[in-house]
Amino acid sequence: MYINIVFFGYMAAVFLGLAGIAAMGLAAVSRPFHRTRQYTCVLSFVTCAFLYSLLYFLFYYRENVLQVYELGLGWRLLDYLVGCGIMLLWLLLIGSLDEELVAARRFLAAAVVIVGLRSVFSCIMTGVFMDGYYQIHQSGAAGPLSYVEMLFIVLTILLILYGCWKAARDVPLLMHRIYIFVVSAALILLDLSQAAVNLKLYFGKFGISAWDLHTFDPTGPLLAVIGLATLIFIFRTDFTPIYIAGPPAQKGADAQQETMPQISPLDLAAEKHRLTRREREIMELVYDGLSNPDIAQQLCISRNTVKQHIHNIFEKMDVSTRIELVHLINSEKEMTKYSN
Repeated sequence: MYINIVFFGYMAAVFLGLAGIAAMGLAAVSRPFHRTRQYTCVLSFVTCAFLYSLLYFLFYYRENVLQVYELGLGWRLLDYLVGCGIMLLWLLLIGSLDEELVAARRFLAAAVVIVGLRSVFSCIMTGVFMDGYYQIHQSGAAGPLSYVEMLFIVLTILLILYGCWKAARDVPLLMHRIYIFVVSAALILLDLSQAAVNLKLYFGKFGISAWDLHTFDPTGPLLAVIGLATLIFIFRTDFTPIYIAGPPAQKGADAQQETMPQISPLDLAAEKHRLTRREREIMELVYDGLSNPDIAQQLCISRNTVKQHIHNIFEKMDVSTRIELVHLINSEKEMTKYSN
């Protein structure tokens, strides 16, 4: 029963991670599409979460099906690197959702330095001091190494908590804030649970395997929560209107209708809601899925100016989120099609 529950948790995490990668791939091949920094951060994070889930699924399969308990150095290094990588990519993703954190480069620099040093330390620890069962046999080494590892874990958690605190203040979209809080909580619990298991492995408390003792293992469920939350976030965010676009135009339509000049739904929306030329440009970039920093860079204006224009656009069009804006433009598109 225990084996089945844990196995199902890892399978669910792998499936959700793969679904997230597929969803991001669909966004990349859709039209119109611009590879934004936020898109890159989400794609990197969901890919790393999938690798994390797949790696532990393979570990669990080796031990409980193949009865192979010893892990080579390459597998152990990959274990630590993926574990540190998901933390770093999450901190970078928080930064991409919170424009104030992007401006505060010290946060991103601290994330790279702390998680980078943690990765180097973990690789040295497993390569020099550990055997194939994660045990540290050198006399007196397990204690100091454990203290240093816990220090890095605490610093990583503090960075995540700081990112959550900033997101609660700065991130305007409720959906983004909820996503940050849910995934941050899951990653903190995951890091702490892994640390608790590792400490006992270092001192040989679990023997050759913690799973053999039916130790509570929340890794699979927590990774599944991360995968599900990310998948929902992908479908609800605005990388591209692919997920909420109207149905494609039917082939074989009347030839005269096809040759008639088509009015852009963006132009129609801009004219209907009396947008200025600059607001029309920004509305199109928002519709295409660009973030505020990307819009500012493309139009060579400040981020505060972009924020003010988007605020004016939302007021004129009577919407409160980017998703509502895309829905409204798509509805204008449908009305134009049927009117023709």
